[in-house]
Amino acid sequence: MTVEWRHVPQVTRLDPGGCDREALIEFLTTNAFPHHTQSQPTVEDVERHIAAGAYRDDDNDTYWIEHPAHGSIGVLQYEDLEDGAPLFDLLSTTSE
Repeated sequence: MTVEWRHVPQVTRLDPGGCDREALIEFLTTNAFPHHTQSQPTVEDVERHIAAGAYRDDDNDTYWIEHPAHGSIGVLQYEDLEDGAPLFDLLSTTSE
């Protein structure tokens, strides 16, 4: 059996303090993340996290998950990169 993947999502590193700032804020504030501590962050929450380097610094890095037909469908965030036991967080769009 052969499986053909026609719409494979890609990951693209995002620039939270630059060109991706507004899109990241919109994504995080217009989707619900019920299994996260902060299930519906506000604009102020996301701006504070961006300023603190939570999405990109030596210990954190963040990527868009992009689908060829649907655009940005999620965010992949690596955390604790410097402590020897990094974690990842996967946030996906809210399905309708």
